[in-house]
Amino acid sequence: MASSITRLSSIKMSLRRLSWKTQPSQKTSEEVVKPCGGESIRYLLPVELWLRIFEILACDPESMDTNGHNPFFASQSCQERRVQNILALPIIKVCQHWRMLATPMLYQYIVVKDESCLDLLLRTFVDCQRRTCLHVNTYVHRLAVSVQLYTSDNADKLSRVLSLLPNLQIMSFPGSISRKWKGLLSPVILTALSACHESIQVLDFSDSATAPHPFDLRRLLSNTPHLRALTLTRESPRDREDAVVPYLRPLILPELYFLSMRYQSSFPLVPGDQFSSLRCFEFKLGHNSDFSLWRRRLSQYGNHVTAVAVHTGPYRVDMQAVVDMLRDTCPHLTHLSIGPGARWNLPQGLRLPCITHFAVLRGGAAGAHAFFQNLLTIQAPDLQMLRLSSAMALQLALWPELYDQIDSRPFQVQDEFGWPLTSTTLLYRTYG
Repeated sequence: MASSITRLSSIKMSLRRLSWKTQPSQKTSEEVVKPCGGESIRYLLPVELWLRIFEILACDPESMDTNGHNPFFASQSCQERRVQNILALPIIKVCQHWRMLATPMLYQYIVVKDESCLDLLLRTFVDCQRRTCLHVNTYVHRLAVSVQLYTSDNADKLSRVLSLLPNLQIMSFPGSISRKWKGLLSPVILTALSACHESIQVLDFSDSATAPHPFDLRRLLSNTPHLRALTLTRESPRDREDAVVPYLRPLILPELYFLSMRYQSSFPLVPGDQFSSLRCFEFKLGHNSDFSLWRRRLSQYGNHVTAVAVHTGPYRVDMQAVVDMLRDTCPHLTHLSIGPGARWNLPQGLRLPCITHFAVLRGGAAGAHAFFQNLLTIQAPDLQMLRLSSAMALQLALWPELYDQIDSRPFQVQDEFGWPLTSTTLLYRTYG
């Protein structure tokens, strides 16, 4: 008995050595496990529960029973019972506990890279459907399937997998590693996805090597009423927009909050589209002739938009024309991000009315001094935060007199990762 108590005490001491820290905001027994070399993982389990799990390995509960035993039923000696208990039953029980605790976390995000992974995932879900004690498919909230598998050959497998995910919220379409596969997503897969899920909130095509056809995409979106974020970075098939739009039905997505599109063909503009909750819009400018197309789109989408990110790429763009277009089409705009791109500059006296957060993600050292001089002339009375790219922050460190002038302004200055730019951090960037 003394050895059992000693073993339990050692387990408690080992738990304390894991750097468990009680959350200061909540005066409860919830703990934070901080693994070595990694970020904190909040398991949010009471200490008593962790101790109860490990206590099974410490001793046999029956051997600690102080109640009287029936003398007519002889039992094994404590020594034999303890050996059997330590080697078999408690280890199995602890593994079962760990599996129950880890299953919701392990199945929240699933990545399927090849056909063998797809077959294994389907078998796992089918087996779990036959059991009544464990339904791992209900824990899946995010699924990423390589676009190489979005073909007619795997349509049946993917359709069955999607039909077994009632709580799927995030769907992404990562491209192949070689980036050589540029086929279209199979309409059968998108149809299965739209037919099975009204719980989808995020559709991410940002890492995909292809894009769906506008017909198939709108059919999918029409069956996702709770969609909150849509990201499209690839160009759709080059059909004439005036030939495609008349056959596309308007979309009503009342919960769509974020829309990112790099090309006009990725998501053709259809009169009647209603995105009443759209607040964040991201697009790419190719050349000045694109202004008329984006102006039409922003006139339809921008009534409630508060944040806009403009990707310029390698093209020369008139920043004042961009700001004027946004001011005319987005009356509630407060957050503006421009870049990345190296072939544009800020004009003198750039007018930014009502802008509170301004991100300038300009790269390259060419013309950096003139850029900062013009930055000092911007007219932004409500500006609270100025965010610079890492390349521009490094250039700013080379001109202390310019930094002193920028630092004297009433707004804060950060790099693109959110770190404040002070004299100390700039000195570190310069001399390491």
